[in-house]
Amino acid sequence: MELVHELANGFDVFWLTQVPRGQKKKEDALSKLATLAFDHLRKNVWVEVLTEKSIDEKSTIAPIEEESLNWMTPLVKLLTEGELPVDEKEARKVCMKAPMYVLIEGALYRKSYLGPSLFCIGPNQAKEVLREVH
Repeated sequence: MELVHELANGFDVFWLTQVPRGQKKKEDALSKLATLAFDHLRKNVWVEVLTEKSIDEKSTIAPIEEESLNWMTPLVKLLTEGELPVDEKEARKVCMKAPMYVLIEGALYRKSYLGPSLFCIGPNQAKEVLREVH
């Protein structure tokens, strides 16, 4: 406090304000982090080498039948047959979306920038996936 008063004499204007405890929670947490010791944590990295695959090559799942028309139908028709919808607005939308999709072994996938291609599913398959997840 004496040091603060000495330094305050060097300024033309100086004021000191006390901040209530409820308004400085982040600062309190930061000060507590500085005093924590992390010596009890180990700094080892464990590597496990798998000699066998953990899953089967292909699991056979009974396919879920989709309705004849869904959101994927125009994309599949464009990618397989080059056929566009009759409506001009719909045709433009499909042409804009088509470069983001690819057909692999007859199944529609959405291309992904950072990971594997994403398998596209219809409404009935989506309901089944949600049912299984829950």
